[in-house]
Amino acid sequence: MADLPEQTAEGFEPWIHHQMWNWSNWCWDGAWPHPLPVMFCASAERYYRPPRADEDQDGTPARNINIDNALIVNDIYESLPRVEQRVVQFEYCRRYEFDEFNFRGELIRNVRLQKGCKMLGIKQVYYQVALGNMLDLVRNAFISREVKT
Repeated sequence: MADLPEQTAEGFEPWIHHQMWNWSNWCWDGAWPHPLPVMFCASAERYYRPPRADEDQDGTPARNINIDNALIVNDIYESLPRVEQRVVQFEYCRRYEFDEFNFRGELIRNVRLQKGCKMLGIKQVYYQVALGNMLDLVRNAFISREVKT
């Protein structure tokens, strides 16, 4: 399993964070937000065919996403109040939009927490409680369903 990011909520098993990252990858994975490209060329090279979509263009391996587990986490996410959904987004789906780095490229601690609290108009304690609540709900859902992690 991959290492966990630096600023994960304390007191939770690593498999819970891996389920949250699986869900985050599932959120970003999907169809393009635009129409499919033209599959033929209108120029003199009319026989040109672009590479198939399932061919790996850049040599990066495809992400291994467990869709069933991601849907379990997504159901929990959708049941949360909007402000708590945003907290989960700040920590997982949109994490790197709110991080800041110093001149050496090192992560500055707690910036995401401070930015999230300021944007949502909440206190840091509520931010941490909301994140802990989500992780606890995920743990309980997987334990009650006896889902393999």
